[in-house]
Amino acid sequence: MRLIFCIALLALAPITLAKRPTADTSKQFIDKSVVSYPKVVGDYTLHDESYDPSRLADGVSLAYAFKDVTAHLQFNIYIYPLGRASEADALTGAMQEVEAAIRDMEKQQVYANVQFDDIGDFSVPAPRSFLDKDDIEQKAKAGPKDDAAATTTAAAPVVEADKNSPDFLKDLIPATTLVGRKRPLRFMHNGQAMRSLAYVFYSQLFLIKVRASVAAADMPADAFVARVDRAVQDLVPKMAVHNFGKCGTMMISFPAGTGDKKKDDEANARELFREMGRIGRENCSNSGPDEPAPEGREQQVIVFPADTWK
Repeated sequence: MRLIFCIALLALAPITLAKRPTADTSKQFIDKSVVSYPKVVGDYTLHDESYDPSRLADGVSLAYAFKDVTAHLQFNIYIYPLGRASEADALTGAMQEVEAAIRDMEKQQVYANVQFDDIGDFSVPAPRSFLDKDDIEQKAKAGPKDDAAATTTAAAPVVEADKNSPDFLKDLIPATTLVGRKRPLRFMHNGQAMRSLAYVFYSQLFLIKVRASVAAADMPADAFVARVDRAVQDLVPKMAVHNFGKCGTMMISFPAGTGDKKKDDEANARELFREMGRIGRENCSNSGPDEPAPEGREQQVIVFPADTWK
């Protein structure tokens, strides 16, 4: 059980935490990010992908086709870097970017009569971190059918804890749910009335944006929303970003000693677990070897030039 490992760290905390990591001036906050995504998941097949190293801020763009939908349904996922931010600020800013881009298309007369509906929360299972790499590879080898069936359990916590565990272990346990935002909209394009949905999520220091559109005449509104909601819940948890750089270095501030060894050990362990949990949520490593994508997946390696991250 992985909790045993955590308890072992707790026992070592007074020694382990006695040294501060030495700053490595050769590294920046993120030196590179490996964006990984599936080729096939259930009824979804990756049919287009793009990444332009000269446009790092745009990240990776993906398009998936639906095997079970006869209408021409356009479904795109965009995964692009943001850095450290509060979830609320990240999601608010991302949805504002979506609206600004669509309004710009309206100004260019690509779209007409754009109408936005209200923004609401939308939850999916949280993407896996590098801590679960073996599990990702095992599911990929199991094939699309098994992988799709595992969607609802894709976010099992990497730390097992029970009701008798110390409260501060919660800092180490990653969230199993990723809460994003969803916004429906409508517009005219090439003389056709269009239905569209926009979703945004903040995960692993990156933003994940989803856009789906279909001609209103080709698919009823309820069917479109239900099918796209399911696709987002199936596919977004499969997007993974592994970051390498200073974000993978544990930076720990030691609480002042109280003279009570047990309390001091627990305070130090809390700091250790807080940083371990942060590294897991941000999916960061200090360094690591270049590895090929696991079977059944593709990946893009985004290498950030020096001084990209301030």
